[in-house]
Amino acid sequence: MAARQGFGWYKNRLRNIGLEANPGKSVGPTTDELPEKTFNEFKKSLGNSDKATKNWLLWAEKSHLILKGFQLACEACDAKQWIPVAAFSPPIVCRGCARKMPTPFGDRTNVEFRYRLSERLRRVYEQDAMGHLLVARHFNHLFESGRRGRLVGLHPGMEVRKKGETRLEGEADVLLFTRRGEFAPVEVKRTSSGFTEREIEKLDHLASFLNSPWSVLASCQYARDAGADFEQLASYSPTEGYSRIALTYDTLLGRSIWSLGVDPFAWSPLSLDEIKKREERFVRRMAGHSEIEGFSFLAEDMLNPPKMA
Repeated sequence: MAARQGFGWYKNRLRNIGLEANPGKSVGPTTDELPEKTFNEFKKSLGNSDKATKNWLLWAEKSHLILKGFQLACEACDAKQWIPVAAFSPPIVCRGCARKMPTPFGDRTNVEFRYRLSERLRRVYEQDAMGHLLVARHFNHLFESGRRGRLVGLHPGMEVRKKGETRLEGEADVLLFTRRGEFAPVEVKRTSSGFTEREIEKLDHLASFLNSPWSVLASCQYARDAGADFEQLASYSPTEGYSRIALTYDTLLGRSIWSLGVDPFAWSPLSLDEIKKREERFVRRMAGHSEIEGFSFLAEDMLNPPKMA
């Protein structure tokens, strides 16, 4: 839904002319300047399933990630404006001529709802923080499972300085703090090409400064696109474990569960067929339940365990 106003598109265009991207100028400053999408456009992305699309849109609307609304046109000045369903309260005043719109729908007999990003999600794209949230979700699932979780907390966008000093020691896109008193910094990039030697050095310096037992590199793409070079950035010792973890969409878009004898950070690229099958499972899952508020991914997994090969 970020479409051409998305931050990734903005950065790529600026790179082509040798300029740096400014997140504050990449996304429309208000939800009114964002594109709006129809039900059928969402349906195409969800396997052309009416049920899955309706359930996902209902969940997203209740979660305040999107807004449902419709377009109105003023009969007096032809100005158009988009009205959220929750804010529809006649009489509507035209933003173009300030006149009341006594018949805002004209001769239409039905209304086609359209959807926009909410302000909450718009700000996520504005700050290019979707990868940060995926990483936070992933580690929360891993470390907070069981009777006693290992996390005290995690926070995106943290600057680290020595007490009483102004010099910046480093920045963590996501910083984890465990019950063992450990800090674990995470560096997030849209693609693996962003992990230059300089970026790795900065992360290593921050990890050393924080006495971190391990750090994380997260690339917002699938492993097959990130390539073998990104895999080599991970560091693992059979005796000491991981000192640096490399994550991609293969792991971040799934639902990781730390079980006995399983390495949740193992490099295991998904093939195109496996990616397609995972997306199809998601669509079936969305289409298979009608009560969004009562849906539980944990209950779904327990009732429908994966089949052993």
